Amino acid sequence: MALSGGGEVQMKTSADSGKMPDERPGRTDWHVHIGAFADAYYRAEDVFGALRAAGTTEVWFSSTTSGFGLRIGGKPAGAGAVYRYIRGEMRDALAAAERTGMKAHALYWVMPEVHCAPDAPVRLARAMEELPYEGFKLHPSGNAWDWDDSAVERLADEVFAFAGERGMRVVVHCGPDPTERPAVFERFVARHPGATVQLAHCRPLKETCQMLRKHPNTVCDTAFAAKATQVAIRAFGLGNRMVHGTDFPATHWYANRETPPTGTVPAMDLAEFAMRTGGDGWEEE
Repeated sequence: MALSGGGEVQMKTSADSGKMPDERPGRTDWHVHIGAFADAYYRAEDVFGALRAAGTTEVWFSSTTSGFGLRIGGKPAGAGAVYRYIRGEMRDALAAAERTGMKAHALYWVMPEVHCAPDAPVRLARAMEELPYEGFKLHPSGNAWDWDDSAVERLADEVFAFAGERGMRVVVHCGPDPTERPAVFERFVARHPGATVQLAHCRPLKETCQMLRKHPNTVCDTAFAAKATQVAIRAFGLGNRMVHGTDFPATHWYANRETPPTGTVPAMDLAEFAMRTGGDGWEEE
């Protein structure tokens, strides 16, 4: 997988600061990614630039490179190498946010492959010190979280405890897979009420609504959520607990899934997609 190349989106910048001027109020996207996705690579500068041009001024983001296990560029790698690579990727992404004028909040994508490995390269608390992370991302099916493994259970509780003690956010990929249904996380949500837990994708709908009603520290997001699902959540009186999220640029990949992009995705392709769709542009079938 090529990790270089791609065009630059041409935008007017401030001559004094080198940053894009904040000329409009914009909106917050609570679910954004940078990095590798399947055989494609989405550069942070291109992702933030495209969303910024489409009117988004603030993002909460993580690296999808973390969701493909112990691999770098499609090749197997050790836990330490993967951790250091993603740390560098996220550090560079924060710098890219500065250049594009995007207010960006970094989320640490927790990988059991890294933290539960016999030769774990870093403890969770240390990882959170090495960059200005403001919360966590969990993707149980992407990283094969084994809830029968006591080490995995301890890692999850450490994540929620850390977030709860500091008032941080935990974004959880939710879906029908038994490892990631909203109810799986209820014990952590209940034990750590200081954490804001974002149930991504609103899936399954019934469990999502049950969690929202029962636990005031939960919200859901609209990323890949069907319009009918969003309407239902509002009809149930829970619309104020649903935040805007796109999952961009995964939406770009799925919109082109018949001929999936490979290598570094050109900046102009991302900008055109974001300007046309706001970064969303895909509805769960």
